[in-house]
Amino acid sequence: MRDWFHLSNNYVDSLNRAAERLANSLVDEHAHLTGSAMRQHLLAQHGIVVILERSDRARKFDTKASALVINAGQPASGIRFQLAYQIAVMTLERPSLRWLRMPIFDRRPRANSSR
Repeated sequence: MRDWFHLSNNYVDSLNRAAERLANSLVDEHAHLTGSAMRQHLLAQHGIVVILERSDRARKFDTKASALVINAGQPASGIRFQLAYQIAVMTLERPSLRWLRMPIFDRRPRANSSR
């Protein structure tokens, strides 16, 4: 597998195209990727309300309430990272992208792995 990625210059066309479609869906009316645009995406596409408030945790996702609570005390870049992470998780749950969760993309060590 490592050789395949090396020979393909670490490029997976279907993954790249899916990422481009997702990125294009996240921009605001000025074609900027903003925290506001990501919050709107989470609400419109996944029904998730984002709540920014001071907390001792970076983030907490409440699946029952479909609410993502992000610590407002983080830098703006940290808040955007938490939004992007949640978008990625929700996007990978879509049936059309479940192949991305195949073992070749799972970086967790396996119990009987020789790596």
